[in-house]
Amino acid sequence: MTEFLEMTAREIHLRLAVAKCLGYWVCQFGAINQTVHLWEFDCYAHRAESRVAMMQSSELVERFLTPVMQMVNKQHSQMLRLLPGTSLNCPAKPGGAYELVSLCMKSSPTVWLPKAAEMVPACNSVVHTSGASVVAAFKTEFGPLNECIFLLHYPSFDMHLQYAEAIMSNDECFKLVSKFANMVAEGHNKGMTPFPGLQTAMQ
Repeated sequence: MTEFLEMTAREIHLRLAVAKCLGYWVCQFGAINQTVHLWEFDCYAHRAESRVAMMQSSELVERFLTPVMQMVNKQHSQMLRLLPGTSLNCPAKPGGAYELVSLCMKSSPTVWLPKAAEMVPACNSVVHTSGASVVAAFKTEFGPLNECIFLLHYPSFDMHLQYAEAIMSNDECFKLVSKFANMVAEGHNKGMTPFPGLQTAMQ
């Protein structure tokens, strides 16, 4: 993992030249020896164009992709779309800690999508001392079916509990979260920190 991170820090600028990276994180909790990347594309054709440009760059392939892929044991890819009516809420200050929450829903998207989208502004409007926020809320287009994903930001991991308590102590948010929780079949979260020294929209 150390070698992978060193290689990434040294050569990732070659990859960033052909695609827009919104965030690149190293997992601290909920996963071991894992990184998470979030890339933005206008459409699937745009992503395909980026992939072609990536493979046509001999420098990128030789100096980064080839040696890095030899270090990778497992890779997982999902295509995500922001929930209707929501947008990215990038943190004002770089650094901090992030939580990635993946929820497998038991209700149909027509039922849970509006509820999930309704929770985002409600939770972000809660006045609390933690300084936490919902950065983005997604649904999967490709990957695990019927999955909802929340990306949250905290000034530090120690603020995680304060944020949860603030949400639960707000009547409106408590009702929204409780209704939404009843639609969840199972879930998993990861605690992540931004990749050191990397400039992205969320870092």
